[in-house]
This record gives sequence, structure tokens and C-alpha cells, in this order.
Amino acid sequence: MVSGMLEYCVLVKSENSMPAVMEKAEAFEQRIPVNGITETASPDINVTVTDCTYTITSSDSISLKAELKISGNVSLSSSCEAVTEVSFDDSVKKIRDGDYALKLYYGVEGEDIWEIAKRYSTSVRAIMEENDLETQLLSDSGMLLIPIV
Repeated sequence: MVSGMLEYCVLVKSENSMPAVMEKAEAFEQRIPVNGITETASPDINVTVTDCTYTITSSDSISLKAELKISGNVSLSSSCEAVTEVSFDDSVKKIRDGDYALKLYYGVEGEDIWEIAKRYSTSVRAIMEENDLETQLLSDSGMLLIPIV
């Protein structure tokens, strides 16, 4: 079901030759049959006015007609369970290449903090806090302090 409001605005000349604006909002609703629609369907609908005509029906009445083009896409999606269980082996410790609390790293513009954190076995939050970063992508190239947690 596609529904919305169509707003008409017409500039007219009154009996005393003064300009006047006539406005009206009209609800529209159109049922479009599509096979295979489910609750997981995601519609992307576009409505455009292709033509607008008027007819003067009497001295104080105008009939307006708008022609609408309704187009769009419907995407169907489904879900599946890919990972059923995750477990961590706490007995295996990562061997570090030194005994330090901070490491210097030269980051390049556009680099993802997540990738840096993975490389040094630290957290994204720790890197962002240590370097006063506001986004998870580096906006400039430069030195970073990498806290080893």
C-alpha cells in the first residue's frame, strides 16, 4: 500500500483582479499488488507528479487533477544463524615482544583504529582515549600512542 498527501497550490485572480492563492491537501492511497512480499520485505518507493491539470467547473470552483508515477524496488531478506557459539581459551596468553605499556605507531589518514587495535592486542577505546580521537578513522596522518592493555 502506497499512501501520502498531495498538496495543491493554485494562483488565481479574484473578481476584483487581485491575486489569490488556493491551497488544498488531498490524501491518496494506492494498492500495488506484488507477489512474494513478506514481513522482512524492505520497500523503497518513489512518487513523482508527472502531470497536473485543472478545469473551471463554475464561477467559484476549480477541479484539479494530478497524475502520479509510483515506482520503486522491494528487497526481500532472510536471516540465518551463522555462528552458534563463541568461546575463549584464557589459558593461552599472547606473547608480547617486549615489556612496555605504550608503543609509538605512525598512522596514516583514513586508517581504521580497529585494525590498529587488533594488530597490538589492545582496545579501540584505549587508543581513542590516549590520543583524544573522536572518530574511529584517522583524519590526519601522524604519531599515535598505543596503550598495551
